[in-house]
Amino acid sequence: MRSRKSTGIDEAIIRLVTDLNDRLVIVEGKRDIAALEKVGVRTHVLTLDKLERMEEIPDWEAVILTDFDPAGEIKQRKAESILIGKGVKIDAGLRERFRRIFGIRTIEDLPHVFEKLTQ
Repeated sequence: MRSRKSTGIDEAIIRLVTDLNDRLVIVEGKRDIAALEKVGVRTHVLTLDKLERMEEIPDWEAVILTDFDPAGEIKQRKAESILIGKGVKIDAGLRERFRRIFGIRTIEDLPHVFEKLTQ
């Protein structure tokens, strides 16, 4: 039988994936896109490189899911600058919720941690 605590984690994860699916998601690379797809994120996910080349960006709220390490934080600020420059609103709270729930350093680690949390 599942504990009340694990059910709460499951609900938080479902809510988080649902919230991600309602936004434009910016990641560092293709492996990050694959990791998000493995856990059910089926929204518009763009790499930072693609974001830099885009002339127009969908008028959606965005969340930046770069890695939670020093290099990822630099890329996060770069993506933030591009998005702000194009008038796109950023949901920084969702990034923090993601980090807090999964406790990962890299987005590529997500499927492994997701599986452990949802067992």
